[in-house]
Amino acid sequence: MTSSFTIHKKRFLCLNFIKIVINVCFLLVLEQCKRLRHKNYSKDF
Repeated sequence: MTSSFTIHKKRFLCLNFIKIVINVCFLLVLEQCKRLRHKNYSKDF
């Protein structure tokens, strides 16, 4: 019983970690896009 519980816990932690990583990557990409867009705007004007 305890082993199955620990496995479930590990899986849950892994999923949480993956979610966090995906969120961080998404935010980083958004920041990069904003920066690039800003650069392009400053070039144009």
